Amino acid sequence: MQTLSKKGVRLWRWQRITAIMLIVGISLHFAVTHFLGDQLGFTVVNERLQHIFWIIFDALLLLTALVHGFGGLWSVYLDYNAKGTIKKFLGWTVAFLVIAFTIYGSLALAFLILR
Repeated sequence: MQTLSKKGVRLWRWQRITAIMLIVGISLHFAVTHFLGDQLGFTVVNERLQHIFWIIFDALLLLTALVHGFGGLWSVYLDYNAKGTIKKFLGWTVAFLVIAFTIYGSLALAFLILR
């Protein structure tokens, strides 16, 4: 039987935590966007983004989705027992992409807010 490293256990836990956060967050997002309120359009989204709760909610939903998605890709990669330099390179690449997409999404959100 293979033992898991502490990093492996943390990754496994984060996958479960972010999955729960995504279920709750996407459900709330879907309900508010499609079932409650007015017909979806720029003015409705713009009004919603004037409230700090929705700004924080959207930013956290973005970060959670990125961490969950790239964490899942990383887990799939680790199933192939990668070792050495390639593993380090891909690990840093995944971390860079999460950070880059978080910054990009946050800038897009900030642009909508400041507009």
